[in-house]
Amino acid sequence: MKSTFNKVVTLSEDIIQIAKNEMGESFDLIRFCRDHPDPLLFYDNKPVLDITQDEFLMIFDPNSNHYFLSPYQALRIGEYCKLALPNMIGLMLKAEWERFALLIIGFSTGTEIYSGSGLKDTDFVENRISGFRPCTDNFFDLIRENVRSSTDKITYGYIDLLINDLLNQNIFLCENEQIGKLYKKPKTDNQQNYFVSTLNETQRTEYLHKKELWNLKSAELDEFLLFLERKKRFNINTEDKYFRAFRKLEIERSRLIYRIDKYEIILSIMLDKPELSYRELLTLAEAQLLKAETKRNDCKNKINRCQNYIDGTFNDNNQSYITSDFKNKYSRECKKLLRKLFFMLHPDTASGNLSLTDCKKHQLNSLWLKLMKTTNEINSFSPTMLLYHLPDYEQLESIYIKACEILDINPENYEVGNRLEFMIGKGTPFNEIMEFLKNEIEKLELQLANLELAQNEYTNEKQTQIYRYALENINDHTKKLKNEIKNMESQIKALKLKIINELKKVPNEQR
Repeated sequence: MKSTFNKVVTLSEDIIQIAKNEMGESFDLIRFCRDHPDPLLFYDNKPVLDITQDEFLMIFDPNSNHYFLSPYQALRIGEYCKLALPNMIGLMLKAEWERFALLIIGFSTGTEIYSGSGLKDTDFVENRISGFRPCTDNFFDLIRENVRSSTDKITYGYIDLLINDLLNQNIFLCENEQIGKLYKKPKTDNQQNYFVSTLNETQRTEYLHKKELWNLKSAELDEFLLFLERKKRFNINTEDKYFRAFRKLEIERSRLIYRIDKYEIILSIMLDKPELSYRELLTLAEAQLLKAETKRNDCKNKINRCQNYIDGTFNDNNQSYITSDFKNKYSRECKKLLRKLFFMLHPDTASGNLSLTDCKKHQLNSLWLKLMKTTNEINSFSPTMLLYHLPDYEQLESIYIKACEILDINPENYEVGNRLEFMIGKGTPFNEIMEFLKNEIEKLELQLANLELAQNEYTNEKQTQIYRYALENINDHTKKLKNEIKNMESQIKALKLKIINELKKVPNEQR
């Protein structure tokens, strides 16, 4: 990605400029150090930097003796100098980047990247920057624990948006003072109202219409994700009713299907490799029976689940806690979690995780499929219980925690930031905001359309319709299953006879 600025400014250059702006021309930088006779103290009553004066001077050494500050140390300098949050994160990113660059090449390679103007080489930046993806979680924890002077609302979502914005076109590598100008906010508590007040009537009408449509589509996505979860729950309950009604016949049917698969595989191998003994045939057949075994186990799981059923009634006193407010709150919490999962796992919104390995991308994709097809893992409950018709929050949470582990995110911190508020807050021009809203609306419409097209697959609707029809016509379906079982028994006899006839063709010594 091309940088916004042709000039790359190093962390050491920023520190000099910041100290000059905040402390004056005569400020002695080495007073940041722990071994100075009169060190500058952070609010924890410790020197701003826990390094010696000699180490501090090495920050400005462009050669192999260069000392690399950590993001934490850069943050302490920024906080002491009362920098705005964007400036502070800019310093932290620059510290992280310089350490990242060192890890990529190291001095052992003989490179001159840290000699002379090497660190400021724009070609090096363009070639290496794509792999630089600092951890928002680490930055958020450092900022939350150490920043006091900032008046910004410090949330995970805001920090994440700010980091990604500074990474865009390598803005963080520019002069720190320039970052302050880019993120200079108007002096008002209500950024939204201030932004609207700067627009003419035509612009105001266009903006409010687009924003309303964006909010509408966002809410529609939230509702549809919840709808999918509820539909999956409803369909799985139908499946449970089906297996409670036809359990014995389905057990027998599953057993016979497995035997047919087994005999067909054995016969196929016999015809392909007639020289094999029967023992060898069985060994090869077992290796190919994994799919059939999976189908049989799936049937067993469904039957076991359908029996985990509380066939009882609850009087009004026992149900008093299941109020409308309780259900609404539960649904809202599910929607919040589903929105997080959508942004973390959906292929469209998770594509920003460019630094993830292929293995982790595959893990995220598997989690997305698991989220969309969680029906086989849901327990069966009584229809009088709250969760009978609502999503299983604990199961959604387990997927969320796993996603956080893959992405190296603290589950308690993560939130989806409001990009529109962020853009307004940093003073983004009207035309850019309108372009953002236009693109977001189109993206949401496409995501909704794709989810609608795939909903039958995600909710197992096709098979559920078969279950519903069977439950509405129990006698007819019972006859149908019995006929299937009878036909399968005949099929098994025919297969066994073919296998016996094939065995007769094999010499006795090969059997």
